[in-house]
Amino acid sequence: GMLMRLNGLVGDKGSCPREWRFTFWPFGKEKARKGRDIILSWRAEKMIVAHGTCVEGGAAAVIERALSWI
Repeated sequence: GMLMRLNGLVGDKGSCPREWRFTFWPFGKEKARKGRDIILSWRAEKMIVAHGTCVEGGAAAVIERALSWI
C-alpha cells in the first residue's frame, strides 16, 4: 500500500528498497553492476511482478529503469 509507494517499491518507477541499495555501497557496487548487465543482456519481453502489475511487453526497459540506481 502506501508505505510501499512511499519507499518507491511499486508503480511505474518501482525499484528495490532503499535500505537494500545501501548494502551494495561501497563494497558491492561492481558486482551489482555486473549482475545488472547480465540481467539486461537477457532482453526480457515479459515479467511477473510479485507486488505490482505484471509486464506483458517491453520488460527489458522496465528492468533497466528499476536497476538504474546501480
